[in-house]
Amino acid sequence: ILSQASGITRTRGELHGHAGTQLWRNWLSLGAGGDNGEDDAGAQDAGGPFRFVDPDGLLAEPEYDLAIQAREWTDDAFAADPVAVHAARCAELAARTGTDAEAIEQWAIAERVSTALECRRIGLEAYGDRLLDAAGALLR
Repeated sequence: ILSQASGITRTRGELHGHAGTQLWRNWLSLGAGGDNGEDDAGAQDAGGPFRFVDPDGLLAEPEYDLAIQAREWTDDAFAADPVAVHAARCAELAARTGTDAEAIEQWAIAERVSTALECRRIGLEAYGDRLLDAAGALLR
């Protein structure tokens, strides 16, 4: 799982790097939040736009930030058919945001693995194992 996730991040980085000029021209490359969970966004004013509270501040494709949300999908529907549910949910996210579903899918797998490793490091083994299991199901 670790090797496959590492390959995904290398591939996405290479695609982003080789297409960098075009991405910048099209304003698709942006400063990513990197940790945009529900606790990390807050409204500026009542009814106003949301802002990240503690962004990690890295340069990435927009699909990377969308994948942060996608990595959390480990519910019963996901468990029943991980590949189909993951693909359908990423396609919906992509359609709503004008981004690439395959990139969201790939980043979500890599995010599951990296978050799982960090969770295991800090003593949240059960949650980390759940994320690793989900990544493994998608990589079979």
